[in-house]
Amino acid sequence: MKKAFVTLLISLLFLASCKAEIPEHICSFGTEGEVVRKANCTEDGELLFVCECGKEKREVIPRDDTHDYADGKCTLCGKIKPSEGLKMKLINNEYYSVSRLGDCTDKDIVIPDTYEGLPVKQIERNAFLRADIESVYIPSSIQTIKASAFAQCKNIKSVYINDLVAFMSIDFQVDKDHVCKSNPLNGAVLYLCGELVTDLVTPEGAQIAPFAFFGCTSIKKVTFSEGTTHVGEYAFAECTALETVRFSSTVEVVGIYAFDGCEAIKEV
Repeated sequence: MKKAFVTLLISLLFLASCKAEIPEHICSFGTEGEVVRKANCTEDGELLFVCECGKEKREVIPRDDTHDYADGKCTLCGKIKPSEGLKMKLINNEYYSVSRLGDCTDKDIVIPDTYEGLPVKQIERNAFLRADIESVYIPSSIQTIKASAFAQCKNIKSVYINDLVAFMSIDFQVDKDHVCKSNPLNGAVLYLCGELVTDLVTPEGAQIAPFAFFGCTSIKKVTFSEGTTHVGEYAFAECTALETVRFSSTVEVVGIYAFDGCEAIKEV
């Protein structure tokens, strides 16, 4: 009996020592996972990693600028397909500026909001000088349009935007003669999110930069909402269809020639 007990004890000790020598399994998932779901412009993607033991690990692929364009528009987010071939200029390694029409042959120009991973914030002087174009889409990323950017573009009939506040804040630069050749809206109609703008209501607190709506031919009525304090010079000059202007009590400054050439105005 004693011998059997000793034998059993030795066996248990042997098994314990064997178990102690078995290294603990550490999962190895490798560096290349399987794409379970591709990232696109509206949602994140997903990567799947599987260890040889069967354990799984998942990682998020951040959403990106991958768009599914059909008939010039993304089927996922509705973004308009940017024009291709426009010549871009890198500014301080921080953002891009549209410098020339380049190889672009579009009649309907769509300015991109990003280019090679950086925002497009500017349109250079003479960028579209004498270009035979019929419409322009201005993204909300644009902050500055330099003088004569759209000079002698006689065929522009429509300007498209999706962000009214951003458009009203653009720095439309002009030469010393104060003739606005930087705003493509001069002599054209304005579309906001695809809808023709005839009755313009400024967003609360929004300010109107100089030359913001210079020469727009579709605006018939302007209502300045509470919080709007400044209307820039020449902001609505040459808006030949403008008939009614309604000021809020917060408007403090109306720049010179803000309504110059608006001969159709009947009610203020």
